[in-house]
Formats: sequence, structure tokens, C-alpha cells
Amino acid sequence: MAVMPKGFLKVQILGLLARRQMSGAEIMDEVERMTGWRPGPGSVYPILTRLEEGGYIKGGGRGEGEKRYTATAKGRRLLDSLRTIRSEILEGEMPLPPPFLLMAHEIPPEVCWRLRAVMRRMMTSIREAVESGREKEIERVLGILERAARQMEGEDRK
Repeated sequence: MAVMPKGFLKVQILGLLARRQMSGAEIMDEVERMTGWRPGPGSVYPILTRLEEGGYIKGGGRGEGEKRYTATAKGRRLLDSLRTIRSEILEGEMPLPPPFLLMAHEIPPEVCWRLRAVMRRMMTSIREAVESGREKEIERVLGILERAARQMEGEDRK
């Protein structure tokens, strides 16, 4: 069984629907043709529902008994943003580390760059602590991260 990165299928579906109107079955066929991996209906239809509820795609016209979908202007703008992010990654100017990339289009660019800078500093500190091999230093960094996590989760506000 192939493992696809989280978010891959959503972006793939949006890209396909920006090109032409398709049904869920056609989307599964096309993803399989392009990647060799066939997503199941349990993956495709919930994504279609979320994209439609978010206004990124529009479902309508039934062809051969199936609902057909197409990208909206909002969906095309999102796709353009994701393509910009992808090109920034390829050019070495990634706004956020990979696990956070799909959120990058949801926040202002200046906030995105600030998050990137803070995360880079944190990762550098973690790497340096681990590379030092000093257990006391690793524990110090872990303590800082645990306190920060509790603050972000709101535990300190109780």
C-alpha cells in the first residue's frame, strides 16, 4: 500500500478540478493514472465535501448519474497560493517547515515568516542540545519546550 503525504490528495483533487469538471470516480481514476496509487472513496468523497463546504469547489451537473465538481475562483486562488509556496520551497525560501505548509495560505505572509524564523531558532537549539550529548542541556531544552507547549495549550491560563 502506498503512503501519500498528508494533504497530497486534497491538493491533487483541487488541481484536477481546476483543469476540468470531474466526478469522484473520475478523480480516483486520474490520480491512479498520474501516480500509480488509487485513492478510495473513503478518502476522496470526504475531501470533496470539505472543499465544497469551504467554497473551494462547486458540485453540480450530474453526468452518468454522478455529481460532478469544478474548482471555484476561491479554489483557484488557493491553488495559486500553494503553487507559490511550492516554488518557494524549490528555490530554498520555504515559508514554513513541511508539516505546516498547508496552513501557510491561511495566515498573512509576515506572520508566516515570523513563525518560520522562530521555528528555525527552536530547531537549531534542539539540534545543538542533542549534538552536545549533555543530558543536562537536553533536559533544559525539553523543559523549555514543555512549558511553551503548556502555555500554547492554555494550561497556564487555568
